[in-house]
Amino acid sequence: MALNQELSSLYNNFHNGGAPKEVSQVILQSAKEMQADFANHEIIQVGANLPAFALPDATGKSIASASLLESGPILISFYRGDWCPYCNIELRGLQKRLPDFKAKGVTLVAITGQLPDTTLTTVEKHSLEFPVLTDAGNTFSRQLGLVHKQPEGIKGLHKSFGIDYKKIYGDESYEIPYPATILVDAKGIVRNVFVDADISKRLEPDTALGSTHAGAEVSPLPFISPRSEPPQQTLASYTITIDMASPTPLSIGCVIFPGFQALDVFGPLDALNVLSYSTPLTLSIIGATL
Repeated sequence: MALNQELSSLYNNFHNGGAPKEVSQVILQSAKEMQADFANHEIIQVGANLPAFALPDATGKSIASASLLESGPILISFYRGDWCPYCNIELRGLQKRLPDFKAKGVTLVAITGQLPDTTLTTVEKHSLEFPVLTDAGNTFSRQLGLVHKQPEGIKGLHKSFGIDYKKIYGDESYEIPYPATILVDAKGIVRNVFVDADISKRLEPDTALGSTHAGAEVSPLPFISPRSEPPQQTLASYTITIDMASPTPLSIGCVIFPGFQALDVFGPLDALNVLSYSTPLTLSIIGATL
């Protein structure tokens, strides 16, 4: 089963009788608040340099980004906490594909605000064989624009469930990162970013693998660009491939399909300007059905 199918099944079961109605209502209302808050975040973009970090792993050993990059690209998964079932499913999904990432020369790393004692429990519980690092106080995540404050409804719910933020995170700020996946090339440049205001949506490992190649090369295609505001319409997407026999100047302004309003065009960033390409150029267009 694909990762997002498993996540969707969990979501549907939880909100359709699996959880008390009042709990479901609090979570759904909080999800709306988080989506509204998401519009205020300036999340790190493709092409930016990843800020350097040195964070402790589950055993307390400091792991530096510089040392990780010496081995090639790194794929960083930011997760909220071990109390989040979506995060646990994602971590297990990444572990299953760990051999495939290693075969492509990519180092997997997970980052959370949880303290090492808690991350050690997570590592042991899910038999994780990749580093799980503690970003205490969300200092690193904040540099990437990922940190948000838990809605009041969730704070109350977690207190009633006995989730102790002081013990787990070292403070009671109730600040955590939006779940995100960032692919960084060996030079420390951000090449792909996935982040969604809907915390039940995660990047498919197959998609991440599709952006990496043998020899530790990284595709310039972003998974998804963070939008300034959550979409209000039904989204649809198309992929087009332009096959040019010889280098041809290309200028892309807007792509229109009947009943479709383009919102974003994802592809090699330079392709959005007038440049030459001699190989097939694939662009993904995401927009709203009208």
